Amino acid sequence: MFLKSPSDMMMITVLIATAIPSVTKQSSAVDEKGCEAFVQMLQQQVKSYQLDLKVISTLPDFLDEISKMGDCF
Repeated sequence: MFLKSPSDMMMITVLIATAIPSVTKQSSAVDEKGCEAFVQMLQQQVKSYQLDLKVISTLPDFLDEISKMGDCF
């Protein structure tokens, strides 16, 4: 069997205890970068919309226009 002594169990516990904080930290970093990327993408879409229609709009105006388009968003 894999766990032959109590020291094996203790070693596995220590390894898990050191790995969990690292995974949690990386998860937070990924979430933050994902949010930043989403905001940048949305800002680029607003700029594209402004160039296409030759208008200057705010983000709420842009979202309002998209919502009028129907189910495509």
